Amino acid sequence: MAIAITHSNEPQACIIKCKNLNAQLTCCVPNDIYMLMERLLLGWDITKETCSPFDLTVGKVEKYSIHSRKYGLLGRSRDLVSSFNFLVNAIAYEILSRNPKFRLVHAAAFTDKTNVNIILGGKKAGKSSFVSSKVGKFKRCIGD
Repeated sequence: MAIAITHSNEPQACIIKCKNLNAQLTCCVPNDIYMLMERLLLGWDITKETCSPFDLTVGKVEKYSIHSRKYGLLGRSRDLVSSFNFLVNAIAYEILSRNPKFRLVHAAAFTDKTNVNIILGGKKAGKSSFVSSKVGKFKRCIGD
């Protein structure tokens, strides 16, 4: 899938709600990050809304900076994809802080015709390589 990104410096205020987790976050992000959120955060409702204070803020002056109201600066990056990945991690930390029974794990997952396969392992254990080797005609990556 190809995504065209417009380079607008206009920040977008939005609320993201997870359909299955009873979770809601307020965000302020540059337009290019907002467009990625709309297309890649599956299972989330994203609405443009004026709201503050923000749980998560992404700023851009030479580098993207991802800030959490709760945790402070979480990451900086020059490239869009790394910045989006920092944002996804920030969303996970925020959701985890609001749901003390939840845990984060290193995992990847793929589906075939009848099963969902979840691969657990430490950092750099080969989960991504294993899942990418399985993705093909009847299998689909659903998480990494």
